[in-house]
Amino acid sequence: MRSTAAVVAMGWFVFGLLGAPPIAVAEDEVDARAVLERRCATCHQQLNSGSLSRIGEMRKTPEGWDRSIQRMQLWHGIEVSDAERAALVKLLSDTRGLAPAEAAPYRYGMEMRPDVVERGEDPTLAVLCARCHSVAHFALQRRSRDEWLRLAHTHAGQWPTLEYQDKARDREWWRLASEEAPDWLVERFPLESAAWTAWQRQARWSPAGEWRVHGTRPGASDFAGTMRVIGDGRDRYRTEFDVLDAEREAVNGAGSALLYTGFEWRGRADWGAQSVRQVFALGDDGNALEGRWFVEGSDSLGGEFSARRVDAARPQITAVLPRAIRAGARVALTIHGAGLPLEGAIDLGEGLLVTEVLERDADRIHLVTQASEGLREGPRDLRVGGIGADAALIAYRTIGALRVEPAFGLARLGGGPIAPVPAQFEAIALLAGPDGAAGTSDDIEIGRVDATWSLAPFDALAEEMDDVSFVGTLDERGRFTPAEAGPNPARRFQTNNAGRLRVVAALGEDGPQATAELVVTVQRWVDPIIR
Repeated sequence: MRSTAAVVAMGWFVFGLLGAPPIAVAEDEVDARAVLERRCATCHQQLNSGSLSRIGEMRKTPEGWDRSIQRMQLWHGIEVSDAERAALVKLLSDTRGLAPAEAAPYRYGMEMRPDVVERGEDPTLAVLCARCHSVAHFALQRRSRDEWLRLAHTHAGQWPTLEYQDKARDREWWRLASEEAPDWLVERFPLESAAWTAWQRQARWSPAGEWRVHGTRPGASDFAGTMRVIGDGRDRYRTEFDVLDAEREAVNGAGSALLYTGFEWRGRADWGAQSVRQVFALGDDGNALEGRWFVEGSDSLGGEFSARRVDAARPQITAVLPRAIRAGARVALTIHGAGLPLEGAIDLGEGLLVTEVLERDADRIHLVTQASEGLREGPRDLRVGGIGADAALIAYRTIGALRVEPAFGLARLGGGPIAPVPAQFEAIALLAGPDGAAGTSDDIEIGRVDATWSLAPFDALAEEMDDVSFVGTLDERGRFTPAEAGPNPARRFQTNNAGRLRVVAALGEDGPQATAELVVTVQRWVDPIIR
């Protein structure tokens, strides 16, 4: 039997409402509290605290509350319209949500990151809970001890075959699940916390205004530019994007977003011909927005997103594309920012001469620089007039090493009604750090580079089973597309097209190489909002 690393199976771009639940508020006003009384209070009793039983004994993310309502519809036949469901999710997230500090360690679950390997969690819960879903699945909840116990009973009642599953029958699983696990969970994830109390008192910030954004996209260059956020009321926002990639290809987009719990941004937008979703977090001071976007319908393909609010009183440099400059090269680069001076020297550091300024305004400076052959390697500070940006550029003479990201990738076979889950790999060039040796912990990241991609067997079993010939294909941009699922008569023992590979990135025949592990596994038939 094959052994694989334990992973969290999460499974171009546009900006907008991130891709988990169908969270959106209908145009017609819905009284969420009236819906709560009409749809929920018929079964959930009023408590002395004023909240409803069960509901008042837990806190969840927007995705968590959406899943709870969906479960009520599926298990108990509760009739809730899409507009009512959306309104309930908004109300419950705002009043019974998680504080930023509580959500931060497990944001990967909401962001649908496909390559997270969970480590360091309690080994008992890893066996009891995380063998079927991620730790983030339950860590993004807060419950009373009674509610954690009820959750154990729910699992035993709804999925009785769990007693026969791996690592259940070799221990006193029910005693662990009903006695020790609730104690551990309520201590680690309590219903009441100082973080939640403080957040309820925190001033709320509106993201409306102008932002400078930058980020990454799979298999392509980074981007930077402008985002305008226009408030529509009830924490709803319209978004407009105007960004350039490192080749100065312009991509415009527009979308919408909804803010939950004062900081949880969920958006959806059309970017060119593609639709994407966003899961971002608004910073405590309302001036930063960070998170992940992904392609709608294919959440394994996505990138990083970072935004800073424009402050007219504080000019700033937000990004430089491309960021890496090689010795002897003549490079066109764009400095992105806000309130950039229209006059004044542009200093890229020793050995980088600005030969021509092609465009210059308060948002962007497009210029040409010539790098000297004897360029000093390493990070460079940038100055435009009186504005500076530390380590905004990387100068290098040779690429010392490569790294493939992610180091562990997961793809799923497709077929029938289930679409395949691809995996995207990137080749990251590295410069030897202060120790002078490439491939060590102090290496300096140059950035993503074009590489030659190939697949190889992971081990002797993968070679014997000829996994490379059956599991899928890897294109010239590092994107792996899995094969179709189902028994394959062409394979030994007519096995499925699953397998285990090494993904290899190389810079030329004699240049540095790097590898990553890729597991190609079976289809995901049950796909919860937080996996």
